[in-house]
Amino acid sequence: MPSKKPSPKLPAALAARATAAASSKRDRLHREARDLLTLIARRKKEITEAFYDIGEALTRLKSRDLLSALGRRTFAELCEKDAKISVATAERLVAIVASLTRVQALAMGQKKAMAMVTLAAATPDPSDSAAGLFRKKAIALPGGRSVSPRTARANELEEAATAIRHRASSSAPAAKKQRGRTTSADERALATLLQRRLRQLGLERATVTAVATKPGQGSDLRFEHIPAANVSALAKAVGH
Repeated sequence: MPSKKPSPKLPAALAARATAAASSKRDRLHREARDLLTLIARRKKEITEAFYDIGEALTRLKSRDLLSALGRRTFAELCEKDAKISVATAERLVAIVASLTRVQALAMGQKKAMAMVTLAAATPDPSDSAAGLFRKKAIALPGGRSVSPRTARANELEEAATAIRHRASSSAPAAKKQRGRTTSADERALATLLQRRLRQLGLERATVTAVATKPGQGSDLRFEHIPAANVSALAKAVGH
């Protein structure tokens, strides 16, 4: 069989242009890829910071003037109908803004910041704050255990808050214990947060309890030991 003739070589000028075109395409694709990665990094940062911005916005929306401008009577109504967010979650975001600086909150991340707020609300000392607890090396828990706020994960902090609440519940008089079937962790955290606010306003006997209603429905909040002469403090605590 006759041997195959070798393929003719491209002219030098044409080969150079082909190489330059390939190099240009690689450079263009590389720039596009880097631009997309930069976009992802920027958007990830925006997502990370969004929870604090939402908390700041919700804090402002608790203003009676803004609620009235929207035709809403309560902050809970605004959350449900306008913000499309549960009031319990909204209150926790507001509490983050009230308890932590932007730098502190963003360093923790949304889940851990929320967990720190929940933990602060669960402790028996009304002066405890999320920022103050985060500075502690360790927090004592029932059963001789402890948790380190700086190194613990969000779920570990939530478990610590639950353990503290259970200890307080088990030591309370039987008449005060609630066995509601439908109270959620968020609803109980909200009740604890409002109780803490009332006591910080000077109502040292005030109690707020999440009370179960019918299965599948949200809980009610029961406010007790609030003198009629100090009812303005209740409005301030709820509308904070």
